[in-house]
Amino acid sequence: PWVCCLQAVVGLTYQTMDNLDGKQARRTGTSSPLGLIFDHGIDALVVTIGGLSLSAIFQLGCTWKTLLFWISGAGGFYMASWQEYYCDEFDLPPINGPSEGILIFTALEILTAVKGPGIWHAETLVPGLQNNSVFVLGLAIGALVTIIGNAVAVYKSEYRTKHLNVSFVRALSKALPFLALNALAYAWLRLSKKNIMELHPRLVIWTLGLAFAKLVMLLIVAHMCREEYHPWRRSIMPIFFMAAHVCYSVIQNNYSSLDEKQIIEELFFVSVLAYSHMAYSLVRDCCEILDIYCFTIKKKASKSV
Repeated sequence: PWVCCLQAVVGLTYQTMDNLDGKQARRTGTSSPLGLIFDHGIDALVVTIGGLSLSAIFQLGCTWKTLLFWISGAGGFYMASWQEYYCDEFDLPPINGPSEGILIFTALEILTAVKGPGIWHAETLVPGLQNNSVFVLGLAIGALVTIIGNAVAVYKSEYRTKHLNVSFVRALSKALPFLALNALAYAWLRLSKKNIMELHPRLVIWTLGLAFAKLVMLLIVAHMCREEYHPWRRSIMPIFFMAAHVCYSVIQNNYSSLDEKQIIEELFFVSVLAYSHMAYSLVRDCCEILDIYCFTIKKKASKSV
């Protein structure tokens, strides 16, 4: 129970700090593009950190439920950032993850602490269907509705047509890397004869999470700099090729020569390097261009009389 209560406190603390940091920066005159990068960058990582923590509390296990739970959160985040890029505004729906979503999760965490995690394994009115399955499917449907709303907003966006002069099909194509990443990952996990998701769930989710976080950060930086977004990056391609290779080998019954554990470890290593290099480069460039420090406030030079 204490773990559920701790998660509830941490979630509310994160939500409060996430809502206050921008106001504090503007109040003190220290707001900058670097702060925007840190804000959204941490949010992108929290999708994976929080997703794994909540998956444990809701007893989703090393199954499709955990993967779908993570995809629902990451998909909503990515498509909201995608909409911001093509609409030039960050417009969240009335019921959204950062606000009401965290409050709902907090209430469910407290409920789990009181009733025990066994409530999520209890069957619903439909025999064989557990409460956590209904919860994950409901979350996925809600995420899909939100994503459709993002697409409709971009389709109607005057900023996209008049300022960016980009067709809707071309705008939609920028979401393909994220969709392909998750589709190949799901196919791999479904076809895996060694059940790689059950053996190494954290490696799988973190590999996807770091690749997703990099795609989101590049999208945010492109919007901030008024540049074209190029999601097909060299550091992302190995993940696509390896996942496709595993799926093809399974289909061709040439599975015995594959070491899935080594493959997922190598992909995780590539994801860590790619994300770390991107984060370091962005912070360094922002500090140099804006003449600011990363974690401290630079003192202003005193004016000579």
